[in-house]
Amino acid sequence: EKAAIERLQATDDAALVERLGHKVGIVVGTWENIKITTPEDLVIAEAILAARSGKPCESE
Repeated sequence: EKAAIERLQATDDAALVERLGHKVGIVVGTWENIKITTPEDLVIAEAILAARSGKPCESE
């Protein structure tokens, strides 16, 4: 809310948190936990899900 009120712009939530004076940390996770921001990212996510289920993905 504060970022919106102050019209702060950032590339992601972590940048906003840092600009508001808070520390941002890194958490170990799985490589399959991807951020989807582009159509290409969605294709990758579909491939990951298809690999998990053993079914071909729709984009193939």
